Amino acid sequence: MTITTNVHPHMRTTIPAVTHTDGTARIQTVNEAQNPLYYSLLKNLKQHTSHGVVLNTSFNLSHEPIVATPRQALATFFSSGLDGLVIGNNVILK
Repeated sequence: MTITTNVHPHMRTTIPAVTHTDGTARIQTVNEAQNPLYYSLLKNLKQHTSHGVVLNTSFNLSHEPIVATPRQALATFFSSGLDGLVIGNNVILK
C-alpha cells in the first residue's frame, strides 16, 4: 500500500501511533461483509473511544521475531507499551 492521506491536525495527537511524522497515514478500511469479526471490533472500539482506529503492523518488539503464536503474542504484549490485545474473540487489557 503506497497511498497516504493527511490526518486532520486535531487527530494527530489523538491517534499518534498511526500518524507519520509528516502528518499522513496509510489507511485501510474494512466492511462488515469482508470481515464481520474485525468490523465488529472496530465498531465497538469506536463506541468506547469515539474513533474506530487500530494500528495494523507486524507484531514484534525490537530485535525479536514476529509473533507466531498466542503465547508469543501475550509475552510481547506484556513486554510492550500497548494498552490492549485482541486474539480472536478475546480482549486483554492492561
